[in-house]
Amino acid sequence: MRLADGLRLLRREGFDYVLIDCRPDFEILTRSAIVASEGVLVPAQPERLATFGIRHLTERLTDFKKNNFEILGWSPSGENRVEDLAPAFLGVVFTRVRHGGGGPGPTPSSQRVIDEVRRLFPTFTAMMRESLDFQTGVDRLLPAVFGLRPDIATEIRALVDEFESRIGP
Repeated sequence: MRLADGLRLLRREGFDYVLIDCRPDFEILTRSAIVASEGVLVPAQPERLATFGIRHLTERLTDFKKNNFEILGWSPSGENRVEDLAPAFLGVVFTRVRHGGGGPGPTPSSQRVIDEVRRLFPTFTAMMRESLDFQTGVDRLLPAVFGLRPDIATEIRALVDEFESRIGP
């Protein structure tokens, strides 16, 4: 079964969303997920190297779509369903954001990187802070949402709400 067929089956079974976590490479599994997807969401830590990685990834996505159009003999203005190979770039979500530095938000160094990325790419407002709670859940073989601190649970809810508002019904 092709990945796209499996995703359609899940939709018929009542799933609203399926998130496919891929390695940050362009091997066959990642490419298959991109082709089967309606959107691409890029998690990134607010570190200097992330800006290079995000730029590289968006360039690879553009090249990947263009190359697939050429291989298949498709034209973006043609009758074929080009959008099937052109998932929307939903934006960057900052993860493992360090908090501290005397304020309630990200550290000054993290905030500088966040501001730079926001000038260059679409980003989500909601962020996920760095927390050992996620690893603790894995160690206890429990979903991370069990036993989270209220502030982290609130951040997850904000991310879900923003995600849903971006992709629509």
